[in-house]
Amino acid sequence: MKIKKRAACLAAAVGVLALSGCSHGQSAQLENEITFSLDTISEVTISYDEEKVTFYESGNDELIIKEYMTGNKNSYHAKVEQSGDSIKISEGGKPFFKDGFYRYIEVYLPASYHENLTVTTTDGDIDISRLEMSLNVLRIDSTAGTVQLNTVDAQSLYLSTTSGVLDVDNLNADKIRIATTSGNFSCEKLDGNVTYTTTSGNTDIKSAIGSGNYKANNSGELNVVYTEVTGDLSFYNKN
Repeated sequence: MKIKKRAACLAAAVGVLALSGCSHGQSAQLENEITFSLDTISEVTISYDEEKVTFYESGNDELIIKEYMTGNKNSYHAKVEQSGDSIKISEGGKPFFKDGFYRYIEVYLPASYHENLTVTTTDGDIDISRLEMSLNVLRIDSTAGTVQLNTVDAQSLYLSTTSGVLDVDNLNADKIRIATTSGNFSCEKLDGNVTYTTTSGNTDIKSAIGSGNYKANNSGELNVVYTEVTGDLSFYNKN
């Protein structure tokens, strides 16, 4: 694995990128950038807490993580763990008094990467709407944020949220598992064998092909339109 790391103070000499989208009254600047070679990596995990994570296509065959922050210490930078062919990038620390601190993440993923990808956040948003991905396994877990996906082709796909929103354009996978508590799931096109469970969330699938088991264990609306059925279908809504 090749890792290249730089501090944002170096970028100041050539004009650091400052964005004013921070609601805390300060501009977040690029403070940390890490580059990874994925030549021997088959499992990538990206895990943050309340930060927004936005994906872009990398211009080369390397994975690039860019961290924008309103403050900068080495302890705030992402933690990197590698074990065999797996690599995990997780959030660094925060100030003890973090009211004035803001951070968001940009991930540049190579189009040539087709292995396993896991992305998790709690209150943060995950925006992968700019990419069309072909992967072996994609897993996304969110607590209260919004997850946006464009087109995903995978062998196995797992999406979960507690009270957030799963907003998807096109899913195509052999196995598709979707789990929510009170969160909502919407999808324009879906193709595969689906297992959907919720406690009180809603689902809206405008066009589906394949088979599936849909279960709302307490309440919630199931709005699913199948244009082609290739296996068993079952629907359960307690209330």
